[in-house]
Amino acid sequence: MKLSIRSKFIGILAVAVLLPLAIAVLTFNWFGERTFQNSQGAVCQATASQLALSITYSLRHEIESLQKWIDFAGLGLQVQALGKGVLPGGGGQETTDALDARWPGLAADAPEVAACLQNDLARQLRDFQKRNSSFSEILVTDRLGRLVAATNKTSDYGQSDEHWWQEASRSKADTAHVEGLTFDESARSHAIEISLPLFDLRDPGAGPVGVLKGVLNIMPFFQAIQPLAGGMKTVHEVVLGTGETLFRLEDPGLVPLGASLPPSITKPFLSHEPGWVLDRLPGKGAVIVGFAPIGLATEPGDDLRIRGMNPMWAVAIREERTALGPLRASMRSLSLMGLGLAGVFVLLGYYIASQHIIAPINSLERAARAISQSVRLGEERSSPPVNLRSSREPIALLQDVDKIKTGDEIEALASEFSFMGRRVLSWQEKMEAEIAEKTGEIRRDLDFARQFQTNLMPRKYPEVPSASQRPGPGLNFHHVYRPASTMGGDFFNVLKLGDSQAGVFIADVMGHGARSALVTAIIATLLQDADKQAGNPADVLSSLNRHFYEVLRNTGDVVFVSAFYLVLDVAAMTATYASAGHPSPLLLDRATGRVIELTPHLINNPALGLFEDCSYDVAQRAIRENDLFLLFTDGLFECRNARGQEFGRDRLIRMVGEHRESDLTRMVDSLVSAAAAFSGQERPADDVCLVGVEVAQKLVQAASEKPH
Repeated sequence: MKLSIRSKFIGILAVAVLLPLAIAVLTFNWFGERTFQNSQGAVCQATASQLALSITYSLRHEIESLQKWIDFAGLGLQVQALGKGVLPGGGGQETTDALDARWPGLAADAPEVAACLQNDLARQLRDFQKRNSSFSEILVTDRLGRLVAATNKTSDYGQSDEHWWQEASRSKADTAHVEGLTFDESARSHAIEISLPLFDLRDPGAGPVGVLKGVLNIMPFFQAIQPLAGGMKTVHEVVLGTGETLFRLEDPGLVPLGASLPPSITKPFLSHEPGWVLDRLPGKGAVIVGFAPIGLATEPGDDLRIRGMNPMWAVAIREERTALGPLRASMRSLSLMGLGLAGVFVLLGYYIASQHIIAPINSLERAARAISQSVRLGEERSSPPVNLRSSREPIALLQDVDKIKTGDEIEALASEFSFMGRRVLSWQEKMEAEIAEKTGEIRRDLDFARQFQTNLMPRKYPEVPSASQRPGPGLNFHHVYRPASTMGGDFFNVLKLGDSQAGVFIADVMGHGARSALVTAIIATLLQDADKQAGNPADVLSSLNRHFYEVLRNTGDVVFVSAFYLVLDVAAMTATYASAGHPSPLLLDRATGRVIELTPHLINNPALGLFEDCSYDVAQRAIRENDLFLLFTDGLFECRNARGQEFGRDRLIRMVGEHRESDLTRMVDSLVSAAAAFSGQERPADDVCLVGVEVAQKLVQAASEKPH
């Protein structure tokens, strides 16, 4: 009984036992990871809870220390005593409001400020601050919110409009009001504000006689917090209920991060209970996050009642790949052992299968490879095409395929493949000849198009002024044109408009290649038709735009061309120019060394072909002997190097200034060479065209200048 190919492969896979092994590994990995995730989540939760308790204990300790000092120093009596004297704001609410308005502009040595900073109570506050460096500022007000004493000048004098003052002034004895993490304007630091009412101990039932506010600087405070040590890398953070990350304890500078945790992590915070979640963080991937609330809730029997305190959470974060690293290492070891055992069975199965399956398939594969190397549909060849009439390798391999006799589906497949291969080889031979013929035809067309585009460029520069006008100031020209491909989308022309006038036109078609080259031919033709208006650059651009738009109207394509037209008159010594969305040309004033942008802030002068009717701004300026104009397309300064840095206009302008002493030809060639060296590419990524025009003295015996 002959077995089918399917039966043979099922027998091989059963011998290898790969499927049971894969199921066992995946199942063990799935249950193992979840068990380990739960244990790591519990560890992160415990770490966050320990951190929250440390912060809570430290906060309560600072608040209780402040309250004990208040009672010990009898600050309520001192505020009462100061109140009987002359306060800076004494005299009623109007006087207080007036001083509060002037307070920000008063110097620290002003009498009103010195009265609050130099009294005995202020000195006691500073003494306490020296012993408790966590407090960046301490101030005391009277019962009306007027500043009585402070360690340093505050941002304002009257404090009665502040939320912390209003809360503390309504509080009972031994009650503290705590504001969550805020930015204190006076202390200029992120801080936790603690406000406590001050009472006259002789009459505590009479209500507060003042309020003390201590600004607890979180910089030294959090630096003193030591998170739970552990053998695995853990990030410890303090976050708000919104998920905004306040601080990361591992950062030595303890600078606010400004980042935030996603809502999927902060949503469990609403329960106000410790816990942990598994989620993803940008830049970290999967993480295990343990969290615990930081609270100052008053317990029964506490001597000090604490109110306020915006919710904050202590968070411990471990990357999942780090936390699960040991487990996955064990899984890899077990998997390798299983694969090693399975490999023995795979080799046994391979030996059996190779005799009846693999050997015939190899014959088919060799024949297919030989045919595929001969038949390259749509691929570039790294070597010349195979001559099927002289190379008999594919035919010989097909003869080997004819010898496959397995008595199953492989034998039938081999027979069909042999027939198909001979048909493909025959068809390929015919197609190779047709492709070679068409390729040659296309290459000839491209060569003709390239030569045609080259002929559109000026082959000889005009002599300006004419010989009859010499000696006198005239114009020298030089250009460099480097297309990005066989044909480019940049175009320029130099037109002689009279004995003493010349027009320089430059354009850049969107994109490059054959499509852009065709557009340059259209622009060149339209420019010749507009020659009668050539003395006015704005009129020339308007005419070009109108006719170019008519050409494009029925094509349905969006094509635009940036252009610049410059008219130089060496008799009147003027330069007249207009731009249609083209990069601003440069003028080098050799006399001063200045490099001037002709159109630095071009507005409402769109490129050609975008709108049907456009008017363009025309500008005129005086020129002097040795002035040098540079017209270019964006391919010159937008080239980039291997690190993605752009050559840039600023670098171009700087190099023009550095070459101020160079002649015109060296100037133009140096700029193009510098851009090419910067990009490090043999062929530019975009078309590059640079045209230079120099105002210079022309002698009677002047030779014709020819473009390079």
